[in-house]
Amino acid sequence: MGDLTTGVSRPMFMTHLTPLALSTALLAGSLALAQEADTAPSPSTLAETFGEQATALDDLVRTNVAESFLGALGHLPGVEEGRAVRYDRETGEAMTVTAFDALEPEDPDRERFGVLPVDDTLYYTRLFGTPALYARALDLASAHGVTTLDDTRVLDFGFGQVGHLRAMASLGAHCTGVEVNPLLEAMYSEPGDTGLIERHSEAPEGPPGTLRLFYGSWPSDDATRAHVGGRYDLIISKNVLKRGYIHPEREADPAQLIDLGVTDEAFIGALKEALVPGGLVVIYNFSPKQASPDEPYIPWADGRCPFDAEQWEAGGFEVLAHDEQDTERAIAHFVAVGAGTQEGLEGNLFGMYTVVRRPVE
Repeated sequence: MGDLTTGVSRPMFMTHLTPLALSTALLAGSLALAQEADTAPSPSTLAETFGEQATALDDLVRTNVAESFLGALGHLPGVEEGRAVRYDRETGEAMTVTAFDALEPEDPDRERFGVLPVDDTLYYTRLFGTPALYARALDLASAHGVTTLDDTRVLDFGFGQVGHLRAMASLGAHCTGVEVNPLLEAMYSEPGDTGLIERHSEAPEGPPGTLRLFYGSWPSDDATRAHVGGRYDLIISKNVLKRGYIHPEREADPAQLIDLGVTDEAFIGALKEALVPGGLVVIYNFSPKQASPDEPYIPWADGRCPFDAEQWEAGGFEVLAHDEQDTERAIAHFVAVGAGTQEGLEGNLFGMYTVVRRPVE
């Protein structure tokens, strides 16, 4: 598959996605960027980097929720030495080492699944960059009513990687992520990856948070929908729910598009059903510059919300912000985490967000 690089694009969150399409989609349009036990877990080798990024972002965030999230990133635990998954670079399929070892000796899969080492970089950042870039979305959630992560139920649609969810859980949040990426399913399957997440050493005292990860098409797959459940205070989606992915304006490669598996109305209805009254949906998208009309269309470059304000309202939501431009802050966040320069990003990186709320009925 080549380098699992980070970028503005996200995995194509499709319901009818072949492994080969998924492997291609992981690379498509990437913008290269740079339980407490008797003894505490070793910190991630990226802890210092995350700490530096948090410090650089501290002046850009406006709320205690975003600040506490950034503070938690420097406490993410490291991955144990020698960890690995089995991975087919041609198809994008993956399996755990345990599942691979259970294959029959003559099984042809033994030939095509190679060893992919899992270190801190792959585990936390190599697919889609630093989890620190979730700070802006959390800042917006807090500005619109999420006053704390402690005991807050959070659902991430298309979570992409685990660092931001684990950081929130270490502050007492109850986090659920849903995805279709087989590499993530194999990579985050070891004991301790999910379940109870103890608060980090500098967090306020309180009960542990929790982390659950599910793999399947939400909400079109009944089993996945049942596992994910509801009663969420916040549903967040970054770089997945883009108009260019779901309703492209021009002809596009089907492997680069997202099939939600349901109508727009049904998807909006599922979001509402999954929220508590007063709960928020925050959609935040970083996007590169769109191609000129004589060049192939770039689906991930249209970061507008896939759904019109009128659709949200018809679905019973209160629209607090819709397709709000946030480019200045997006660039500032990228510069702060070392993902580019002001000069290089201007005109090439754009930020946009939508925030809607289920009314208190």
